[in-house]
Amino acid sequence: MKLPNFPSLPAVRGRLSSAPSTRRTPRAALATLSADYRTGTGERLTVVLPDRSVLHLDTRSAVDLAFDGNRRAIVLRAGEIAIETAHGDATEQRPFVVLTPEGSLRALGTRFVVRRLGDGAGTRLTVTQSAVAARPATCAADPAQACEGERIVQQGQSLELRADGAGTPGPARPDTDAWKDGMLVVDDQPLSEVVAELARYRPGHLSVDPRVAGLRVTGTLPLDDTDRALLALTAAVPVELVGGTRWWLRIEPRQAPR
Repeated sequence: MKLPNFPSLPAVRGRLSSAPSTRRTPRAALATLSADYRTGTGERLTVVLPDRSVLHLDTRSAVDLAFDGNRRAIVLRAGEIAIETAHGDATEQRPFVVLTPEGSLRALGTRFVVRRLGDGAGTRLTVTQSAVAARPATCAADPAQACEGERIVQQGQSLELRADGAGTPGPARPDTDAWKDGMLVVDDQPLSEVVAELARYRPGHLSVDPRVAGLRVTGTLPLDDTDRALLALTAAVPVELVGGTRWWLRIEPRQAPR
């Protein structure tokens, strides 16, 4: 099936692998209830901050604002955010910092994306413009204090912060922030990863049979209509949706016609 006005995703090579869990834990959901700003499943939110910087929240995200006389801080509790820092006020000297349990990310006149990885696996930073100074939690967030573990992440690079420190900056995936426009851009990625991303934007249970989890896909999928996105996948790779309701779906190998 080819959807009208929507490019199908061509199937390419791949090995079979296990599919990751797409369920959200109750603890993660409860942690967001008292946040200053939060989004539910399938929601996105854009907020203009007091300094005129712009904050974008992706699905299932939560943040607290901690602006004071010394710094402009955002505490990322859950999910993913994109930041566009303001540059109009020449008198603004306070550092702009995103804080997570794994460390701090200080903007150096920039646009960047920060995502909390599942199950406490860490924090991923992607810089889409200028640069960001990333520090592990073992260092103070205050830039006036020296930090041997600090890494400068440049435009087009990505880095992961974990409990044991900061990783090495490397090339970032293009279109990391395409979710701001309601799109998921995939480039030769396993079906399991693509479905795990789609599952973040829809309620209920969505899983992948290990026999097809490693199929590779490339293309663009709509995040505001995950039913349509799933249909596009079934048209592009040899899979089908199995389940009695949209709230419980499993992607399995397509059965041959009888």
